Amino acid sequence: MRIPVAVVFFLFSSVLPLHAAPATTGNLEGLLLDSSGAALPGVRLVLSGPHLQGSRSTLSSKQGHYRFLHLPPGDAYRVEASLDGFQRRVIAQINVSLGKSATLHLMLQPAIFEEVTVEAAPLLVDLRNTSSSTTITAAQFDTLPIRRDFQQLTILAPGVRFDRDTVNPTVGGATFLENDYIIEGMSTRDPGSGSSATNLTMNFVQEVQVMTGAFSAEYGRALGGVINVVSKTGGNSVQGDVFAFFEDADWSSENVSRSQRGSDTYDLGHDKYDVGFSLGAPIVRDRLWFFGAYAPRRDHAIQDLVNARFGVRRREPLDEKEHVFAGKLTALILEGHSLTVSAFGNPSVQRGWFGLPQADSSAALAETFRGSQNALARYDAIIGNNLSLETILGRHETRAYVRALTEIGRTVPNQSECAPGRGCPAVHGGRGGSGRIDSIRDFAAARSSLYLSAHHVRYGAEFERNRVDRSDRSHSFIFRGQQMVNAAIGRRDVLIEESVDFSGYGRNDTTSIFLQDSWQISPRLLANIGLRWEQQVVSSARGVTIATGVGPDGRPIAAAANDFTFDDNWAPRLGFAWDPTGEGRAKVYATGGRYFQSLPVAIYVASMSGFNATINSYYSLREHTSENWWNPTGSPLNEDWIRYDTFSLRSPAEPSPIAAGTRLQYQDELSLGFERAIGSVWAVGARVVNRELERAVEDMNTYDPGNPRVRTGYLIGNPGETELAPGLPKPSRKYQALELSLHRRLSDNWQMFASFVSSRSRGNFDGFYEYSTYVPLAQGTYAFDNPRWMENSDGKLRADIPYQFKIHSSYSFPFGLTLSEAFVYSAGYPLSAIVATFPRRIYLTPRGTEGRGPDHWTLDLHGAWRLPRMGLPVDTSVIVDVFNATNNHQALDLEEEYVYQGMPGWQAWYDSGNLDEFNLPRYRADLPVSPFYGSPLIYQQPRSFQLGIKLSF
Repeated sequence: MRIPVAVVFFLFSSVLPLHAAPATTGNLEGLLLDSSGAALPGVRLVLSGPHLQGSRSTLSSKQGHYRFLHLPPGDAYRVEASLDGFQRRVIAQINVSLGKSATLHLMLQPAIFEEVTVEAAPLLVDLRNTSSSTTITAAQFDTLPIRRDFQQLTILAPGVRFDRDTVNPTVGGATFLENDYIIEGMSTRDPGSGSSATNLTMNFVQEVQVMTGAFSAEYGRALGGVINVVSKTGGNSVQGDVFAFFEDADWSSENVSRSQRGSDTYDLGHDKYDVGFSLGAPIVRDRLWFFGAYAPRRDHAIQDLVNARFGVRRREPLDEKEHVFAGKLTALILEGHSLTVSAFGNPSVQRGWFGLPQADSSAALAETFRGSQNALARYDAIIGNNLSLETILGRHETRAYVRALTEIGRTVPNQSECAPGRGCPAVHGGRGGSGRIDSIRDFAAARSSLYLSAHHVRYGAEFERNRVDRSDRSHSFIFRGQQMVNAAIGRRDVLIEESVDFSGYGRNDTTSIFLQDSWQISPRLLANIGLRWEQQVVSSARGVTIATGVGPDGRPIAAAANDFTFDDNWAPRLGFAWDPTGEGRAKVYATGGRYFQSLPVAIYVASMSGFNATINSYYSLREHTSENWWNPTGSPLNEDWIRYDTFSLRSPAEPSPIAAGTRLQYQDELSLGFERAIGSVWAVGARVVNRELERAVEDMNTYDPGNPRVRTGYLIGNPGETELAPGLPKPSRKYQALELSLHRRLSDNWQMFASFVSSRSRGNFDGFYEYSTYVPLAQGTYAFDNPRWMENSDGKLRADIPYQFKIHSSYSFPFGLTLSEAFVYSAGYPLSAIVATFPRRIYLTPRGTEGRGPDHWTLDLHGAWRLPRMGLPVDTSVIVDVFNATNNHQALDLEEEYVYQGMPGWQAWYDSGNLDEFNLPRYRADLPVSPFYGSPLIYQQPRSFQLGIKLSF
């Protein structure tokens, strides 16, 4: 089934309400009863709160039910119910969370005289929600020792950790490139790679919802987690803050933060500032409001770059400037009808050393630009008590480029000396080229919530056009020294010239439609029944080619086409929740569902569009030295060099095909959980989850049937499911986990988030990021390029962490002082024995069987003192954060290269008697092991301090 774009937009504009955009609000509902439990119909209830423009009112139904829809998330809501002959009842401190329905049942007592009761809302579980999610408010963030970007808040949720990438979290066994990041209802993931492309400081954020599994049919595109963010909104009162936060390198220890084979790199600390303001106020009271925020940020780091192997040490700066902004206008068109226009982004520039310690400054000094800009318009309508509508139009833009900072760096090719067994002792010349990537997402969505007696129905559609334009050209030379050219020429000095051109665009048009019914079967039993349909249409600057077979020579047989459609992707979702108490205080729930992943567009640019590479090989009749082979002002080629070989990796007439019948990759998930409210503030939970990756889309090589060492082609398809690339296993990733949680909501001045997770992850495929080679899927991992490379690859995956414990807590004293801590304890990652070959690193022994990295833990501390006002109209807080307070220096990641060419005794591994038919070494326990095997690659960041001041009004 293929739905044209025009049909989707027709659906948007029709009178039928639709739904697909993620939630940007929450609801409040409940029953109004008398002291005997009978319903009270026709009673007026009034809702007010600091996050609500004005107030809202409604009447209870014949069954005593009331409902407030599309509420901005926040706490301190207040509902009032009054009826002649009864006490007037006021409930305060009601919290409405993002994407959830808060439940509040009210009971009115007969009154002999007028009486007002003000109470705190009791803690109830959300029976309608069977997903696994954690919500963090701006008020909670202010009391915890967490870095100031919203992505860092995700660590509070069970099953979330940071691995290698410190901005993108890993969730539920997936890699950090398999999440979706939603801000103001629009996805802000990078269209090219899938990473988080937009940053917002927490002073701009109202609430963050971290969904770690069992998403409803409303959500797709992610196999990891969904991070949903809503920024602050202006109201009838003037509110805002001015803030300044600072770090100084002199406040940090000089612990080694990173170590590489034969070298140490020291992080000498950072000089940082993060200053800014936010302001929300009415333009026209009760009609038009605005919110605006801006924060210029700077991070100046000194890197102590050391390569002991080549006797190189230098200190070089790296400077980053980022401009984070957010703006929002909200207009009340009619009662229950509002229009919101938002813009936000974070363009940033880095300048400094981007190269090896042994590189010339002209080759290493560069400027990089990254960040995004976003704009969207959203229209919300509430029609009566039973219907809400929402439509969104938006655009997300991400731009990235790199360019040299010197004239030589811009004009001279890169020239490196890399002889086998010696490594690369020197890098000369320039950057060897420049690159630019522009990514755009055009987004349209519409949604509706319809309440029909026992059914809460949500349905709708969305459309994304993701496009990546890439221009990346490079020109480089590699001096190999003495090499065997051929039998006729013998051993000569060899020089390799590489010219690479990535030019073109890739596109992915994604359409989805879903229907979700939350069916209240009985007061204690609920079923969530959903179905999502997704379609992805991919193309590139040169269209696509579709492979239908393989010729006798092993080359794919392909035909040109305009595009390729991943169709008929049906994702059912089913969940049940049962309240064993009958009072909304507990639930037992079970869920099952299928989830499809939106493919990164960059893979189409690289493989189907503008990738061309030419490799020229030269030899020389005279010998060269490290001092005279290269040219500081131009090409090293002269009359000494004679070309003897030319190899074109790709030509414009031969783009890489997609295998006919390729299907979109997906994951199945089953989970079972329990949640219980204890008292008025505590909640405990337990959940077991099973996630299985059932299919992947990857790049694969084809080979000459008569000689499996001779590569004949390259294609994209489903490994293990296509006959065009035989001999490959099917990708597998099975994640199983037990999650235990304990949460105390903020009450009586203190709060706590605690969790314990034990996870088991097995298979042969990490996912969108390949940890053995540090390559993301967007660039085409090497995992399934060759059947030989997959030997011993089945075993413990990166997410196999038998225990991780986290506790975040805070307490606020009556005199204005708040103290808090964040403690994380985790087992290390599984360790493998890998041999370094090009381009793939292969497993010598079954994956993950060589032990495990050390346990590691960290303790962060936070203190904030709200100073006495002393007649001033603002609250002033002085803030101190201490990260890694105990200055732990444990290794987080270990070197897994068991063998590499050039280590002592490496020749025995590559002896002809120990090589297989692919010239790869076989495992032998009696042969030498790399002296760096098991040594630290990444350490914990050293202790650092952050000082801040904030004025709130």
